[in-house]
Amino acid sequence: MSGKDLMTVPCLTLNYKSVYEQKTGTGYGKALMQAAEEEAKKAGKKGIAVLCYDHDFWFMPASFFKRLGYEEIQRDKDTVIVWKSFGDAQPPKLHKSKFVPQKFSDKIAVDVIWNPMCMTSIVEINNIREVCEEYKDKVVLREFNAGDVGFLKRYEISRGIFFNSIPKCWGYEAPKEEVKKVIEDLLKKQA
Repeated sequence: MSGKDLMTVPCLTLNYKSVYEQKTGTGYGKALMQAAEEEAKKAGKKGIAVLCYDHDFWFMPASFFKRLGYEEIQRDKDTVIVWKSFGDAQPPKLHKSKFVPQKFSDKIAVDVIWNPMCMTSIVEINNIREVCEEYKDKVVLREFNAGDVGFLKRYEISRGIFFNSIPKCWGYEAPKEEVKKVIEDLLKKQA
């Protein structure tokens, strides 16, 4: 998403063990968001915007933020922008990806957009690099760092994986064995 004079919370996870076990109700998330709001006000921000998801998965559920008084302002399927304004802020806008993944006739194209602010994304790009190295004569890996503001403004996408231009998402960092399986399946189709 893009906005002006707003703070954003890109990821809210305290303890992965608790998250994977879906333990809720500890009050930690609420306390973190209250602290973020106080910090945003001290920094002169006009509100907080959050890119979250309308699903029952553990990662950034919109229902959590709505319970804290955040208002939904835009959505695309299950991707939602919620925000809390402290004044005369302009609402942020949801990006529409302008990225066109690559495809080759003789090799598997793997395009990865990764974000250096996200630990999951860092693990993911390292997993994909390692697997693609095993197939280096059959795979072309193209990496795009969404931490580069120029890239982000031009393509309006902060994370993504494409195999021969087909998007693939695991909902967590791409596991090596699953990446291998996708590549092996594509190689069989090329044969």
